[in-house]
Amino acid sequence: MLRLTAVPLAAVLGLIGCASAVWANDSQPIETVAEVDFNRYDGRWYELARTPNIFQIGCTCVTANYSVLSESSISVFNTCNRFRPRGNLVTIDGVAVVADPNAPGKLLITFEGSPVAEDYWIIDLVEDPNNSAGDYAFAAIGGPNRDFIFIISRKPALETYQDVLAYQGIVKRLQAQHFPVDALNSTPQPTSCTYKSQSLPGGL
Repeated sequence: MLRLTAVPLAAVLGLIGCASAVWANDSQPIETVAEVDFNRYDGRWYELARTPNIFQIGCTCVTANYSVLSESSISVFNTCNRFRPRGNLVTIDGVAVVADPNAPGKLLITFEGSPVAEDYWIIDLVEDPNNSAGDYAFAAIGGPNRDFIFIISRKPALETYQDVLAYQGIVKRLQAQHFPVDALNSTPQPTSCTYKSQSLPGGL
């Protein structure tokens, strides 16, 4: 198995080229996905990489679990273990809603206990040609200010050459939209991770 933690992210990015040094002030409109089928988005995802943020300091074994509530909304259950696979388990619940039906990739997510909705823009989706259910295999999440990126996958690691190519393609497309790909760090997903199961409204 080829695990992402065994493939330095710099090496993966090195095959793509240097990213632009200008992100936050870029005036180019951000293109989000033109279509999202939440039935294919439903289920567990594993975080492969993220840009640094204060909410995930020391987070390992990160998962995002989604369940369909309606054609335009999903419930969210995020988990991480602090600093080590058996470290303190941190979880948070939320609901993400498509704010504008003409822009289905632009969601607003509200987490439990927070009165403020946050941007959750689906910048990229990659289908899994080997999945009979047609589930999406990879996704890239960002926001309107280009100040964060999350890359998630149905698997906790890049297991095949096809996975590596899919990941590289996502990073290259993020780079083309002037997202800070140079700031991406791989998320530790060692084989010792134990992932929490959670039943969400609507079923997971």
